[in-house]
Amino acid sequence: MKLVKHFNEFLKNEVNLNQHRIDTLESRVQVVTNFIKGSDSFKSAFIEAIPQGSYAHRTIIKP
Repeated sequence: MKLVKHFNEFLKNEVNLNQHRIDTLESRVQVVTNFIKGSDSFKSAFIEAIPQGSYAHRTIIKP
C-alpha cells in the first residue's frame, strides 16, 4: 500500500516551512548580509553570501 499522497500532505502541512516562514528567513538573511557588506570591519573580506545546509538545499524543517 502506497501512501505517497498522505506523506506529501504531511510534509507540506507539518514538517516543511510554510511560505511565510521562508519569506521571514530570506528577509533576515538579507539583513545580516547587508550588515556585513556595510560593516567597516568586515566589508573588505566579504565576497558573497552563500546559503548553507538545509537552507541551501530547501530541506529545512519546522523547529
